[in-house]
Amino acid sequence: MPNGTWEKFIKYKDLEYAMNGNYKIKSYKLEGERKYRAFYIINDSNKTLGTISYHSSSGMISGGTTHYNYYIIENNTLIKTGRLPIHNKEKYIAHQLEFSNDLKTHFEDCDALMTKLNEIETDYSIDGVVQDTSFIFNFFLKPIYIKNCN
Repeated sequence: MPNGTWEKFIKYKDLEYAMNGNYKIKSYKLEGERKYRAFYIINDSNKTLGTISYHSSSGMISGGTTHYNYYIIENNTLIKTGRLPIHNKEKYIAHQLEFSNDLKTHFEDCDALMTKLNEIETDYSIDGVVQDTSFIFNFFLKPIYIKNCN
């Protein structure tokens, strides 16, 4: 959990879900996969929006890459996945806009999620045009669980 102060180890297959304040982690064995995976859950009404970020090292003392991935899940079936490639600016911007569009497509009936997305987009817009797509990182750096959809 972000800014967590304790550690507890548990196997993903033994974890249904865990809550810590405004954060929810949920474990899934997705259709066609052998292993369970755990995600930060942003919303889990009819469809689930899960995020995960991790750092991979290139074997050097410093460096490596942080990966930001999202998953849209319905009935334990992965229906959409995406990532934000931060090392390539053109792809990065395109993928951020794709993430925003995926939220609007798959969660349009979730008023609370659409309100959050709209508020964040508005903060980064001038005259209704998004100027900076970095607002998307709010979903990955602070994956706060949205409890109420409609």
